[in-house]
Formats: sequence, structure tokens, C-alpha cells
Amino acid sequence: MGIVYDNDLGGQATKSFTSATHYGQSFSTETSYTVTSIEIIANANLTVMATGILSVQFYATLSGLPTGTALAWGSANLIGLTTTAQWFGCPLNQTTALVSGQQYTFCLTGYGVSTANSLIARSDISATYANGTLLQSLVSSPAISNFTVLLTEDLVFRLSGNGAIRYLSGAISAIAYISVSAFDKLAANINIISNISAAPYHTGDGSDGLLVKGGVEAQG
Repeated sequence: MGIVYDNDLGGQATKSFTSATHYGQSFSTETSYTVTSIEIIANANLTVMATGILSVQFYATLSGLPTGTALAWGSANLIGLTTTAQWFGCPLNQTTALVSGQQYTFCLTGYGVSTANSLIARSDISATYANGTLLQSLVSSPAISNFTVLLTEDLVFRLSGNGAIRYLSGAISAIAYISVSAFDKLAANINIISNISAAPYHTGDGSDGLLVKGGVEAQG
């Protein structure tokens, strides 16, 4: 899966994907990385999914909306998705490098999803995600020109990829903590080794005062 770089994990409402309802999200990256997958919290509306595909495309963003041609894309089979809300992943067949501080948009489309047994995704109605906002299209065509901005919500999502280790400082702190907690044990081991090193040992030539008689060492 890779390292999780950008995400919104806030409070959750629901958004329903149908053949004529699509959603997306703009976001600004906090570090440069190559995005390889996206996850959303999703479930089937009525019963286990028997058909359907979730498709995603990534775009550059202009004035909060997707623009240009797709930079990356991928899809995932929805068959077997249950009515229990869960993280659902969509790996990218075509990845792309995202640049720190730049804004991008991903657009999600549900193909072959029935209106009754729609795909339900989670959104954050607290609007506390500062790096972008939710997009919606109410037109059957998934063309990016059909998306509009919903300023009061954000999609709950996680983007993963490959690049620099984002939480390096936290990892270093954890290592330091482990080292401190193990210090006493390490000191004790060093003391044991020192005692062993200081103990007399048998040279075998009689110079240490130990003689071997019948395979048993004895003091000469």
C-alpha cells in the first residue's frame, strides 16, 4: 500500500454514488510523493454488491476544480462489497508524482452501480479539512466540466504512495524512547560481559597455575 500521505478522517455523513451522481475531492499535498492508491470509507446500500466498478482519476486543480487531462487513474471491482462501512481501496494503474504544496483533484465514478443498491461513501461535514473541498456531479457523464464545489463538506479519504518518510521525527522519538527504556538491561549485560572478561581462564600450558588431570582442571 505504501505510506499514507494525505487524508481527511473527520466526522462522517453519507454520499451515494449512482449512475448519475459522482463525487471528487480537491487536496493540497503536504510533501512530494508518487501516489499509488486511494481509499474511501464505503459500503453497499442494501445488499452485497453483485456488480459495479469504482473508477478514479487525478487532475491538476484550477480555482478548486479539476482541469486538463488525467494525471493518474485506476479502478477497483465493487463485487462483494458488503453493507458494513469499511476502508475500500482503489489501486492506481497509472501513478503520478505529486509536488508538495500543489493542489490536485481526484474524481470518483461508480460504473454499473444501481440506484437502489448504490455505493455509499462517507463525507466530513465538519469542513475542518483545510487543504481542499468536496466536489459533486449530478450528470450521468463523468466529464470534469460537470463537477461543482461543495464548500461545507469533504470526502473521507486516504492517499498512499511512495516517497520520503513523512513521520521521520516521530520514528526517531520512538527509537530514542526504546533505547532509554532498555538502558538498564543493556548496562546489566555489559556488566556481566565485563565480569566474564575479568575471570581467569585456562591457557593449557601450565602458566596459569591450572593443571589438567584426567580431563579435570585442578589447582597446581
